[in-house]
Amino acid sequence: MKKFLITLHRWLGVPLGLLFIVTFGTGCLTAVDELLHRADRQQLSANYEYAPTTIEQNAAAIEKITADKPGIRAVTLPTPSKPYYQVVARGETWTYAIHDLDNPAHYQEGNDGFFHTVLDLHRHFLLGKEGLFGVQGKEYAAWVGLLALLLSLLGLWLWWPSKKTFKVKDMLPRGKKRKHFYYSHMTSGVVVLAVIVLLGLTGASITYRSITQQLFGVERDKASTMAPIVVAPTWQAWLTAAQAAMPEGAQLDSVRFPRQPRNSGAEQRNASKPANSENTTPNNKMGNRANSVASEARKNTKGEAEQSAEKIFEFKFNAAGNWFGIASSSVKIDKTTSALKDVNLFSQQTFGEKFYSILVPLHTGRQLPAAYAFVLLVFSFFGTVMVLSGLVSFAIKKRKWKKAKRANTLETELSPS
Repeated sequence: MKKFLITLHRWLGVPLGLLFIVTFGTGCLTAVDELLHRADRQQLSANYEYAPTTIEQNAAAIEKITADKPGIRAVTLPTPSKPYYQVVARGETWTYAIHDLDNPAHYQEGNDGFFHTVLDLHRHFLLGKEGLFGVQGKEYAAWVGLLALLLSLLGLWLWWPSKKTFKVKDMLPRGKKRKHFYYSHMTSGVVVLAVIVLLGLTGASITYRSITQQLFGVERDKASTMAPIVVAPTWQAWLTAAQAAMPEGAQLDSVRFPRQPRNSGAEQRNASKPANSENTTPNNKMGNRANSVASEARKNTKGEAEQSAEKIFEFKFNAAGNWFGIASSSVKIDKTTSALKDVNLFSQQTFGEKFYSILVPLHTGRQLPAAYAFVLLVFSFFGTVMVLSGLVSFAIKKRKWKKAKRANTLETELSPS
């Protein structure tokens, strides 16, 4: 049985090794990118001076800095660690000093930079949302992570009888012999196992959100039980109502704006087709009408869901009991009716809901302390070392097998019959 498991570990690990290297290597680089972003934010914060702001001041600021900016995703409010207002849109940010809302620092993010490509490679192997053979790229990435987890657990089981050979100094190969790469593969694999389990499970959970929500008992679309409270349709009234719904001491971190509808690539392509490009034979006319009806039904269903999301402002608060300083308590206000729709206190959530809310930070390091992002970087690096040393060890062993086989063949040919 053990011999079979060794063979399974080896012959699954070798063909999947390249994908594992891509996953660990790009994960390491995304951690570098996250730390560089944090350094940029610290440098940005050093250019601004913090001062406490009032609800009236925040309301006037939001109204002014969001004017004439399409596609806004969120507005960040000033805090001691982020002493500025910031408007975040798709690929763009505007940063404002608390007492100077007329001279923003504007930053536009490109979609073809090195780290953008690295992130794309890590998330779905550059396969895009369309994927390959009907499977999305993110699903391939999720399953590669789960396979890495399973092979690591199998490797731990195979290593356990020889655990006395463990030496931390063997994490990096100490020579060019096969044994050096072999011990590096085993030692680094044992050290990074816990992080492989964490990242493999969180990565798959993020990819398959609906399944994860069911497992953790998260109901994202459940109807609110509170009676709507209608307030005046102004930013000051909204901020006042949201703050009043929070416990004493809660600090407003950001305001998330309603989702903007996005046309699918298929819809854009169809819109660009000339009107006379359709096949107008009778049979195809019927087929086109049937497809049109089905497409319209899908649009209506999707449109209803989008419309319900399109009109909700979400006010994110840092309140007592939040984990890791992440703003996880929220108030939702309907943009159309100006009604306070829902109050979600992190302290009142179930453990499953709380844990679900930090899955993305656990996987990416975002919003968590810089030390955690650094730990992800280090362990991703040694994960890459683990895979590379295993592949090199196998290649050396394979070369010795071939050399011994050639020697036996030559000896057989030269021996007298």
